Amino acid sequence: MTEERERIRQQLLAAPRVVTAIVAAVREQVPAYAVLDDGRLDEVRAIAAWALDRLLHLWVTDGALTPADLRRFRGIAAARAADGRPMPAVLRAYRVAATVLTDEIAAARPPLGAPDAFALTRMALTTLDTLSEEMATAYTATSEDLAGDRDRALRLLLDDLITGRHASIGALTDRAARLGVQLPDSYCLLVAEPTDAAGPAVTREAALGLLVALVGPGGAGTSPVTVRGSRLVLLLPAAAGERAPQALHERGLRGCAISGRAWTGSPSPTVSRPTPWTRRPPTPTSPRGS
Repeated sequence: MTEERERIRQQLLAAPRVVTAIVAAVREQVPAYAVLDDGRLDEVRAIAAWALDRLLHLWVTDGALTPADLRRFRGIAAARAADGRPMPAVLRAYRVAATVLTDEIAAARPPLGAPDAFALTRMALTTLDTLSEEMATAYTATSEDLAGDRDRALRLLLDDLITGRHASIGALTDRAARLGVQLPDSYCLLVAEPTDAAGPAVTREAALGLLVALVGPGGAGTSPVTVRGSRLVLLLPAAAGERAPQALHERGLRGCAISGRAWTGSPSPTVSRPTPWTRRPPTPTSPRGS
């Protein structure tokens, strides 16, 4: 450790602008990050702050990534595979961040001596090489796991659609294509629950049965469906929603549907008013859902 490196480390960690500069540069130079919503940007900022602290520590101590560091990077890569953010974009974001960091250190006054500058270069190259290998391996493994468990991958896709966790329309479309799913331009998002709140809990099998009733056996494999708490959630072509009232009634379910047009290049779908048979979301006191 040198006193100069430690002085610079403390200065950069104490300056919120450094993390802000890293995030701004990543959004400007990596298109997949330019379209992230506020919730996803908060995650990017948190990772950037953690990575800044770790990289500066490695530089100051001439250290290397620890097993805990590698576990976290692998976890980040797995999460990116699950939400469909392309791995090349993720690795480019880290390279951009490292460039911003080296620029910030180079701008420090008084300027660094040659040994400290060489140590910075060595740390950056070694760390980027290691994390790239670890993250690429974890990303590939997670992608293969999801591809091998298609039902789970479809559930994750719908969960991410509902919560807005997708990097871009392009990444979302690619992710759906890998699963053999074409997201409908005109959609119906159906939410249903048992009319009897004291009845048996909803199951994935019940959701799949409802799906087959609405889209037929041929379409059941390409429409995402999931269970969230006590409710079934299905993403259907808009025309299938017209059959929902009868299908819900036959199964002792009540529900509501939102329809509209989506996937047109905007991160958020264009939503229409609820259909007449679902003026309000299902609640335990609602007598009927159709």
